[in-house]
Amino acid sequence: MKTALKVASIFAVSMLLILSVFPAVQGLNDNLTDDIEITYGDGYIYINGTMNRYDDGSKLGIIIKNSENSKILDSYIQLRSVNFDGSFNTGVLPNGEYTAYLTYSLNMSPLSYQEVRFNITDAATVKVTGISISESSISLAEGSSKQLIASIQPSNATVKRVSWSSDNVSIATVTQDGVVSAIKVGTANITVKTEDGNFTDTCNVNVTSAQSSSGITLSATTISIFNDGEGVTLSASLSGINASDLIWKTDNVDCVAFRNGNNTTNEVLGKTQVVITGLSIGTTKITVLAANGSYAECTVTVKDKPADTSNEWYYFYIQFKEDSSAASGTKFSSDAEKGFWLAGYGTNAANALENVCGENSIDIMLVTKGSLRGWLGTFFGLKDEQQSNGDWKYWSQYKWTGADFSSSGSWFYNNSSLGYYDAGGTFALIRQITSVDGASAGINVKASDVPEGLRHDSDSVTITYDTNGGSVKNFTEKVKKGDSVDLSKSAGTKEGYRFVGWNTNSSALSALSSLKADSDKTLYAIWISASAEVTTTKNPDGSETTTIKYEKQNEDGTKSSITQVTTVKENEDGSKNTSVEKTETVKTSEGTVQSTIEEKSNETVDADGSVDKQIEKVVKDAEGNNLEETTALEMTDKTTGVSTSAEIKKDSAGNVQTSSTSQVKLENTGGVAKLDSSVIETALKQAEKVKDVAAEKNADIEHVLEVETKANQTAESATVEVPAESLSKIAESEVKLKLKTDMGEIEIPPEVAKNLASVEGEKVSLAISKADKEELNNKQQDAVGDSPIFNLSAKSDENEIHELGGTVKITVPYELKEGEDPAKIAVWYIDELGNIVKKNSVYNEKTNTITFETDYYSLYFVKEDASDPDPVVPPKDDEKGDGSNTIYYAAAVIAIIAVIAVALVILRKKNKL
Repeated sequence: MKTALKVASIFAVSMLLILSVFPAVQGLNDNLTDDIEITYGDGYIYINGTMNRYDDGSKLGIIIKNSENSKILDSYIQLRSVNFDGSFNTGVLPNGEYTAYLTYSLNMSPLSYQEVRFNITDAATVKVTGISISESSISLAEGSSKQLIASIQPSNATVKRVSWSSDNVSIATVTQDGVVSAIKVGTANITVKTEDGNFTDTCNVNVTSAQSSSGITLSATTISIFNDGEGVTLSASLSGINASDLIWKTDNVDCVAFRNGNNTTNEVLGKTQVVITGLSIGTTKITVLAANGSYAECTVTVKDKPADTSNEWYYFYIQFKEDSSAASGTKFSSDAEKGFWLAGYGTNAANALENVCGENSIDIMLVTKGSLRGWLGTFFGLKDEQQSNGDWKYWSQYKWTGADFSSSGSWFYNNSSLGYYDAGGTFALIRQITSVDGASAGINVKASDVPEGLRHDSDSVTITYDTNGGSVKNFTEKVKKGDSVDLSKSAGTKEGYRFVGWNTNSSALSALSSLKADSDKTLYAIWISASAEVTTTKNPDGSETTTIKYEKQNEDGTKSSITQVTTVKENEDGSKNTSVEKTETVKTSEGTVQSTIEEKSNETVDADGSVDKQIEKVVKDAEGNNLEETTALEMTDKTTGVSTSAEIKKDSAGNVQTSSTSQVKLENTGGVAKLDSSVIETALKQAEKVKDVAAEKNADIEHVLEVETKANQTAESATVEVPAESLSKIAESEVKLKLKTDMGEIEIPPEVAKNLASVEGEKVSLAISKADKEELNNKQQDAVGDSPIFNLSAKSDENEIHELGGTVKITVPYELKEGEDPAKIAVWYIDELGNIVKKNSVYNEKTNTITFETDYYSLYFVKEDASDPDPVVPPKDDEKGDGSNTIYYAAAVIAIIAVIAVALVILRKKNKL
């Protein structure tokens, strides 16, 4: 009896063990997720929720069956985080109860399983009542195509699937996306039909001969430009086509755009000539289409503009003695006689002198346009001329022998080396008439007399004058930092407009009264209609108000009536306040109000150039309803160099979009950049103002502090040091920190900043560096191979930090090797034993970078994943709801049975004793 009890008790325990393996198979919840939503509509099943667990490379297998146990869906979601979201096309499903079988798997191994039941009812079904095509008839040339758009009524219909067909596929075909292709001359009817209700609409297609007289020819079919924003013109020659029917488009709006004044646009209508500007590296197509289906294409390649390492600065003092007529252009005889300075940039001194003369419209008998690497006489094309009386007329050249721009030194005469001096230097050129061949005249200047505004190594800034369509070409000027910018310069003339001055805002209607040269700036010529009404009033508080009223004709045929009131007050402390109120009323050609744009801005510019500006803009429809509200903030602190820009945009439906970023650039010394506490305090102060404004607008806003530090392209490491106390304040303010270095970018959320600041130490160092493979052990070297490897490290003083307390986003550069598939490029983690783990990562072909997330700092490398994607192992059809065995639990069952068998053997042996 005792033996029997022992055996029975062991069997009881064993059965409990076996049952504990099977709860999922028997339909019990295994807590795969506590937060899941399954909905149905428009022939799609939507699944989203939050996992209780997440591993890199994991998948969520999904099988859905109806109440009769028939499968209607077998798919999966590749998990990227604990949050998941997927939509699956199932077609129309009847009402009833359905069951979703969810399997969480990693590396083909199922780890957990859950069943979720849901119902489909007619409660939310909205029936289709009709359908219409965007155009009732179109004309296409042979070989061309056009996208048709079908609109279902009502717009919130549950089932929106449609089918497209052609009644004559030999004339024109149509895809199920509504793209019509012209095959040959003739007519065909394209029909779209709804799945729900079988409603139809038809578009008549007339296919014309591709050899007809109509056509478009572009001035170029391939163009190569740099990503520096400079534009290149592309023209279209038309035959049998009206220019008003043209539409210019770019296939990649991130790569190439069209210049529209000082702005860019992705589409241009009704023009035969466009200006293309490169935005980012890549290749795309520019297409110009006509209403009859004719089109032409141009392939545009955008390249990175190479760094200019071949040119240097050269400085010239030019003086004409007894021959002042030799200089013309902007330098007149009086200047020529007393002498003047020029700063030139070129591959050699001769090239630099030619460039600067051309830029300043100076003609100093520059005749020869061939090679400029010759002697001085050859360069000017004059050589030394002997006069009829025996005197010589020639140029003499000198170079300052002392250190550049120093007061100690002397002029060294050498008339045969122009263009062959070492890079840089200060030169003097004298043109004279003398009776002695080779004689030289005295020079009463020294190298230190080079004007401050010319010196490229001085504390000066570059002011670019954009004449904005004026008759004068764009030009630049160097100004000593802190000096006033010359705002009296002319932009020439412009038909139908009058020039009112310069402004840093290209869309402004009033000119700046003063401007300090605190940084490189671009000034735009401000033109207003010649018929505009302008009134200026002096106010009692010392401010000045300018009111401008005018009308303009818009490209779309509408007309705008604009009133702008600008009030400027210059304060005793050197600061300046500017407020602008602008109202634009847009009317149709019939005179009906179409929309109204109201804009208000207030700007304060401190004496040191710091700026605080807020802009409110509201767009209203004809009835006065708000279509869009925009609030923009711009702040710049000149002491710390921190600048902040933020935008809060709200549409008519109440949807809100926000962005807010503070930016600062740090000097990099020996690969280390130090982020000062004063910089962080300023950024957080600006961020706080942004959040206060957002709160007034009932908007949530995320703020990013972006810190950029650049050393050089050959840098092996980049480190940013942050005071721990400041890092703690960043976390408290819920600001994301983004570090941009030569080696890559790091995005640090507040929770990670808080964890880093909590480690004992006064400063936190964050670094990305190239790892030396020779320092890796053999197992690590075998795992990495020839892949680039980098090290992510964090320290608090000298204390290493590996666990970050949250997830950071890392972006590092990676150039694709020949034959590599960008879709398979991945980041891998490697430990000391050479074990590797693939990280979820995304490769960007446009920027040649790869981005991944991690919560642990260590060694990582980039390599193509040559393996096939892991297949999903969803439950089999006969493995759900009936309690039968599953294959992937067989091993566990066998193991438990083995335990039972061993236990029985032991008991029997004991009973024999």
